[in-house]
Amino acid sequence: SSGILPDPPRLSAKMLKTIGQSGVKVALPPKSPAPSSSSSKRKKGAPDTPGGGFALGLDRTLMACDAEKSFPEPKHLLEIFVVDATDGSHALVVADQLRQEGFKVDRAFDNRSMKAQMKAADKSGAKIAVIIGDDEVRSGVVTIRDLRGEDGQEEIASELMIADLRKRLR
Repeated sequence: SSGILPDPPRLSAKMLKTIGQSGVKVALPPKSPAPSSSSSKRKKGAPDTPGGGFALGLDRTLMACDAEKSFPEPKHLLEIFVVDATDGSHALVVADQLRQEGFKVDRAFDNRSMKAQMKAADKSGAKIAVIIGDDEVRSGVVTIRDLRGEDGQEEIASELMIADLRKRLR
């Protein structure tokens, strides 16, 4: 014993066997550390300190958890994807309005084409796309498209959008 720290507890043969069967590798310190002339601390007069270590590969642990289905499947976090075929300012307003009403919403940026935005909407996992184009803006409507079911799409008056979306998502 060095007098600074107490000696680490010794593992019993039964514990070592159990750990070995679990596939976990344990590195135990040697019973009496061999003196090292190249140790800078040893040259300064610091005493040897016993210690132990444990290592576990996080990536392998997570792969094992996935194989065992230890974690539940993630739910789709996104409910609505706003597609804006105009200049993008309408999507900003509609997305903000929907977020204030408690919906989980995203939208495309960078003035992408309608086709690119619809691909992004599909990849996002959202259940519904709210589509805003020049015709919709002039008519005061939005087009609501079901991305995961077979309900297709329909035009809804802008004032009725929130109530309609609540009905579809709840």
